[in-house]
Amino acid sequence: MKEMLRRLKSFATRARVEQGLDAEIRFHIERQTAKYVRAGMDPAEARRQAFIKFGGVARA
Repeated sequence: MKEMLRRLKSFATRARVEQGLDAEIRFHIERQTAKYVRAGMDPAEARRQAFIKFGGVARA
């Protein structure tokens, strides 16, 4: 029973950490996208370039 509770708690904690990481990644991508748009880049290309500059989001 204790093991099951520990695993459940671990799962919930991991989900919160992943949500925080997702929010952090989105923040940086959006910030870089806005910077590129202000510099005159097309919004779709700006977002693509922001992802490229950030690196492998899937790895993070």
